[in-house]
Amino acid sequence: MSKIKLVRNSKMKHRFQRNPNLGYEPEGSFGYVRYLEHGVPSPLMRWHYHEEYELHYIVNTCGKVFVGDYIDRFKPGNLILTGPRLPHNWLSTDMPKEGVKIRDRVIQFSDETFLGGKSRELAF
Repeated sequence: MSKIKLVRNSKMKHRFQRNPNLGYEPEGSFGYVRYLEHGVPSPLMRWHYHEEYELHYIVNTCGKVFVGDYIDRFKPGNLILTGPRLPHNWLSTDMPKEGVKIRDRVIQFSDETFLGGKSRELAF
């Protein structure tokens, strides 16, 4: 019986790690609510998280959305809320060669916007 030697390629291993990075904006760099538009392709599109909530409205392209351990398809008209420190990313699978100027519109806000700095634990 022959033995198979498993060789791990460190570059390949690094490429598939799922360590999220903190978002793009320095803490305190905006007020209570921030509006963003994301086009693709963009170097900013990566597995990451924020201290703030994000409400994404998809306006162009279809693809896969990854939010925490949730994986699903997205399409124009979808509205997706991500929570604070919840890693997420969107991968467009039907993008034209020239890309798209606006794939999603985002409203970013902190819990202080609605809770005034109170605890994040809400009683229902």
